[in-house]
Amino acid sequence: MDFTFSSIIDITASFFGGSTTLAGLALMLMAWAVCAVILYNCKAPPQYSIVLLIPISIFFMAYGVLNETIGLLIVLISAFLVASEARRIAS
Repeated sequence: MDFTFSSIIDITASFFGGSTTLAGLALMLMAWAVCAVILYNCKAPPQYSIVLLIPISIFFMAYGVLNETIGLLIVLISAFLVASEARRIAS
């Protein structure tokens, strides 16, 4: 069995009727959930788990799995949440 990134995307896309965008979003959601559980066990604020979504969405956009509009929206919302948390910590 081939265990590459494109084969993982193809296998995941088969669950969503062949849509690679939904497969990319599902993989991003899975990565975020794993990160959120790890940070929850470390007693960290939930906004820290959002930081992982920025490089993952940029990677998926560059790979062509995620639509650029959706990826840019995820990056902007994630950056806003991280910046608001940083501003709250700084004051």
